[in-house]
Amino acid sequence: MLKNYLKVALRNIRRQKLYSAVNILGLSVGVSATLIIYIYIKNQYSYEAFWKDHDQIYRVTTKVNVSGNVSHYATSSFMVAEALKGFSMTNLGTRVFRNSGRIQVEDRIFHEEKLYMADSTFTELFQYQFLSGDPSTALNLPNSVVLSESYARKLFGTSDVLGETVGLWSGNEFYEHVVTGVMGNLPMNTHLDFELIVPLPQGMTERFVERGWGNYFIYTYFKAPSDFDPGIIEKELVKARYQISDSEFETLIGGTNFTTHPVQRFSEIHLDNSLLLDLSNGINEKYLYIFGMIGLFVITIACINYVNLSTALSTRRIQEVGLRKVYGSSKITLITQFMLETIILSLLTLAPTMALLEMASIMSLSMGIQDLRFEMFGQGSLMPIAIGLTMTIGLLSGFYPAFYMTSLKSIQSLRKKNEMKMRKGALRRILVITQFSIATTLIISSLLLYNQVEYMKSKDLGFDKDNVLLIQNHIDVLGDGVDAFKNSLLQLPEVQSTSNSLYSLANGLSSGTIRINESEEPIRIQWQGGDHTYANTMGISILKGRAFNPGNADSVGILLNEAAIAALNLEGDPVGQQILFRGYRSGPVEIVGIIKDFHFQPKHMEIAPFGVRVTEIYNEIAVKINSQDMPSTLAKVESIWNEHTGGQPFDFRFFDEEYDQMYRAESTLGQVLNLFTGLAIFVACLGMFGLSGFVAESNKREIGIRKVLGASVMQILTLISKNFSMEILVGMLIAIPLAYVSVSRWLQNFAYAVDISPWPFVFSFCGIILLGVITVAYHSLQAANTDPVKVLRDN
Repeated sequence: MLKNYLKVALRNIRRQKLYSAVNILGLSVGVSATLIIYIYIKNQYSYEAFWKDHDQIYRVTTKVNVSGNVSHYATSSFMVAEALKGFSMTNLGTRVFRNSGRIQVEDRIFHEEKLYMADSTFTELFQYQFLSGDPSTALNLPNSVVLSESYARKLFGTSDVLGETVGLWSGNEFYEHVVTGVMGNLPMNTHLDFELIVPLPQGMTERFVERGWGNYFIYTYFKAPSDFDPGIIEKELVKARYQISDSEFETLIGGTNFTTHPVQRFSEIHLDNSLLLDLSNGINEKYLYIFGMIGLFVITIACINYVNLSTALSTRRIQEVGLRKVYGSSKITLITQFMLETIILSLLTLAPTMALLEMASIMSLSMGIQDLRFEMFGQGSLMPIAIGLTMTIGLLSGFYPAFYMTSLKSIQSLRKKNEMKMRKGALRRILVITQFSIATTLIISSLLLYNQVEYMKSKDLGFDKDNVLLIQNHIDVLGDGVDAFKNSLLQLPEVQSTSNSLYSLANGLSSGTIRINESEEPIRIQWQGGDHTYANTMGISILKGRAFNPGNADSVGILLNEAAIAALNLEGDPVGQQILFRGYRSGPVEIVGIIKDFHFQPKHMEIAPFGVRVTEIYNEIAVKINSQDMPSTLAKVESIWNEHTGGQPFDFRFFDEEYDQMYRAESTLGQVLNLFTGLAIFVACLGMFGLSGFVAESNKREIGIRKVLGASVMQILTLISKNFSMEILVGMLIAIPLAYVSVSRWLQNFAYAVDISPWPFVFSFCGIILLGVITVAYHSLQAANTDPVKVLRDN
């Protein structure tokens, strides 16, 4: 019996080659697109899951509220970890400081960005594969170091390196560290991407503990029981910080000037990119919901195609059903036959689906995208999910035609009017409307999102980010020769200017407060350390006053932006007035100049108060370059570097590339939406192509009669097109308000949002109509050009 079912099923699939191919291709594209989004989302949610007891690990953050202006940092002070030691609900904590430095093994020197300094409890809290050494004692000694397996092989050519010596440079001082542990290479799904870990210097810890609860630059993690309530820790930390009682806590939180320490789950760190100074280059979780909706939309369109075409094709077999019933076939037998055919057809999509997934994986790796990794077979493979998804679609799509046709009585099944009734059924119209409302919503949304992303990219920053070269960690290498190196660079005609800076504007800034006097409310300010040429090198306009004088002459001076001046509400000319600064070198500072507002934070945030101060130590050299041949200029800069450093590694990056990372999430969302909008349109048009072909073929007799009576090709085209035009129009009318409302809500996240223009709606309307006409035209013209005599004779 089963063999007979299979033979009949395969025969019917072969008989309908074109429509079977359309079904297989459409479903393959829909399933593969959905699985790609599933893989991406699954990998995003897998971050940190490989650590032992990862669900019991938390991070303490810092939220500063100054006069209602809130800044939320991923970092905290050294005192947070000290306070955690006194809480009974926390049993293991560690502080982490990410640094960079020169690593020396024998006569070889490397610059490393992923150097972590941590408390000795780090390897106890974050437990992973320890290839050698004891994780409970690996960081107990001040001169110990733990390496990753890959870094051990890079330094020594082997992972068996216990007892080997690694040199670390700090400024002009050299320290030797003994390898006490080697940890297995970490998976990519973690924000703790260290290559080597050394203990936090005791002197550094003591110094910052003495300074109290300020200086938020350390990352604090702790472990707690499964039934832990984060709110308790948050409250206790505030009470410890301000030395207050429970009743005073409520009064403090009710004000506008206080600092709290929200506790963040370890597994949620990657899904929150809103925190300042974060180690994680994560993605906002709400974007994953959007990706999930896009995947649902695409698979819905593919399923609608499949159901529509399967239902339409089944109308040809109503008379076959009637004859089978007359000859004694039962309802169960007929249902089994139809369901088996749909399942076989859906399973035929597996091969092209897997091929498309493999192509997507290869392309993503070539583009440096690591979050589309998956296994086709083996434990945790994708194959069972793909099979289950296609089988489910096959079963669901087969239900309606199978149960409807088998429910007809034998005499009803032999009547032509039942076939026509199914062809013109309300279900098909509803499905086509749903399909094109989804496709139109995606088109309009992708166009509006593209406009917003382009607006953010093109909006005037207020400074010049292009062609700025950042040379890192230069103090450790150049020492007192920094000025000589910069002067040599200025001899190059391609170098416009150079300056020292404390941080890159795109990598997080220091924070502090300013006020006119002690009686005024403090104003939270972000500030950068820069020398007398910093504003010129970064293209920051000084509206009033002057730049810093060379050297440390303006060590108690400050440049403030317009937002800071407005927040201070100073009377008279601000230049030359003194204000109080708290943070670096707290005390009175003189406003030496006013700089134009510029976007030092992502452009979806309002421009906040900002300042520039002269500091004693700088971490980077910024080099403004004007060159049409950047590779040649870089070679010249590197040559000068080698002359001044004796051939030390030349580590650099371009500021514009670093700054554009602020918009990585929005750019990714735009790219994903554009890609899957294209796929949704393709699948929708593919379904229309199949349905229009079926309609044209089913109406051959009517078309032949109309041609004999003198109908033109255009009239035939109109006849077939009207079967879809109303559904497309209704779908578009549904899509327009849906797209408008969803994009309007999304744009509320941006302080600077583009106006919603009518043009994306007009373009989408015209585009969908044009695609519909083009798709239907092929079969319409083919039917219109068929010899009517032959059609009437055959029918």
